Parts: sequence; structure tokens; C-alpha cells
Amino acid sequence: MANYVYSTLANDQRYVERGKNRTEVAAVFVAGKANVPNRHMLTPRGVSTQVSDEQLAVLRKNKVFQLHEKNGFVTVETKKADADKVASSMNNNDPSQPDTEARLVSEKKSSPKSNKGK
Repeated sequence: MANYVYSTLANDQRYVERGKNRTEVAAVFVAGKANVPNRHMLTPRGVSTQVSDEQLAVLRKNKVFQLHEKNGFVTVETKKADADKVASSMNNNDPSQPDTEARLVSEKKSSPKSNKGK
């Protein structure tokens, strides 16, 4: 069955889980790039990655994935949905995402100087 991992993380993630003998390695890729403009200058609020049941089992064992899920940066659903709509109820305050003017204002930091109007 298909499962969907929705992410608001700015970077792609590769969650790695090692077996008991440390030679077996299972890695699951989860797409990032949320809140990062793409080449078309569109900025998605969230992204989704389809994973199998076996991959989901690996993710559920991974400590970093567990932290990301606990902190609201990733969530797992069994139905495909619009990633931006799912992300609207998730934590989108990833410290590694690019700064925006609105984010700087909310953190009471000065925005960078602009060359507009010169």
C-alpha cells in the first residue's frame, strides 16, 4: 500500500537505519525543498514523497525521523493530498529555510537593503 510523507523541511532527507550486525543498511529518501523557491520562482509550503510499507517501517524506527515527526516537520498519511494544504497545519519554521522579509519582521530583525527604486 502507498503511504505519503509530507514535509515542511527545506532540505532533502535520507533517513538511514542500520541492522543489528551494522552491515545491513536501509535508507529512505524524503524530498525537501519546502519554503525554498524553485527554478520557476514558485515556493511550495510543503512537499510529498510516496513510500512503501517497508520504507515506512524503516522510517518509523529512525530516531531523526521520529524527532522530525514529533516536532511537526513531517507527517505520514495513507491518502494522497495537496502537499500545500497538508503543510498549512504543520510546523514550517525550519531554521535552514531561506529568510524572507516577513520572517525577519516577525523576528524583529532588520531586512536587507534593497536596490529597488534606484
